Amino acid sequence: MQNGQELAFYSKKVREIDNELMPSMQVTNIWTDTPYEGIASEGGVTLKGGKKPEKLLQRIIALNTEPGDLVLDFHLGSGTTAAVAHKMGRRYIGIEQLDYGKNSPLVRLRRVIDGDKSGVSKSVGWKGGGSFVYIELAELGEQLVRELQDATTTDEIQRVLDRATERGLLRPSVLPDQLLDSASEFEQLSLDAQKRAVAELIDKNRLYINASEAEDAELGLLEADIAFTKSFYGKGE
Repeated sequence: MQNGQELAFYSKKVREIDNELMPSMQVTNIWTDTPYEGIASEGGVTLKGGKKPEKLLQRIIALNTEPGDLVLDFHLGSGTTAAVAHKMGRRYIGIEQLDYGKNSPLVRLRRVIDGDKSGVSKSVGWKGGGSFVYIELAELGEQLVRELQDATTTDEIQRVLDRATERGLLRPSVLPDQLLDSASEFEQLSLDAQKRAVAELIDKNRLYINASEAEDAELGLLEADIAFTKSFYGKGE
């Protein structure tokens, strides 16, 4: 103490982080040093309102795993978790239902393999390389959902509903007689309301073909797809 003031030796609070000397303190569960500003171009993909900084994922992965460990992200989004895990030498599994087109995790991971220089690449010394395996579930009702989203008339929406009914893709609690009884009310709804109503009727568990149904001849899966499904779930001969 000197003149009522405490002297602190600043050198004790400085640590080398990502090859730079930075002021540091004990880690808490509130992190304000991983800003979201300037991350739009990370990985060469965008995800409005949902993208996370690679530095944030780097810290989480480093705190909880070692090289070679397996990282799971079942809402993969633009692929930040997988990209950082790849650069840090972790194995990873990513699951995503939505199709982000040119901003998909597939695009991002290809950039990572090609030597992406954004995000944490400099701090981890990333130069590129590696590989990943990508598979897509065989669709059952997903195509109908896309057609419903693109529909511009009541007739188009009704055709989606008719096809979903014929293919047994409605929720088990929905009875055909109920659909007939409410047909006139349905026609009075706005297009958006009609879309929402039909979307609610479709059984979300039937959007994709389940592994247990792979050998159903009516679904028409190729033998190669059936064999791969069995091998993926460890059900091979």
